[in-house]
Amino acid sequence: MARASCYKWLNRIPTDDDKLNKTLLEEMENLHQKVNAIYVGRRMTMNMNRQFDPSLITNVFIVL
Repeated sequence: MARASCYKWLNRIPTDDDKLNKTLLEEMENLHQKVNAIYVGRRMTMNMNRQFDPSLITNVFIVL
């Protein structure tokens, strides 16, 4: 990979999807801490689906 490509990627402007994914990840981390790390997998997904559109959650789990 070219060095210029790395710097271009590091300095890119975040897209709306990037911002949404960051928001969802922060919300997941907050929930994880709130329930003392007992929610994983299915329970986390169910809880997040109640708050957000389920298709968004699937995309975030793919990113993780």
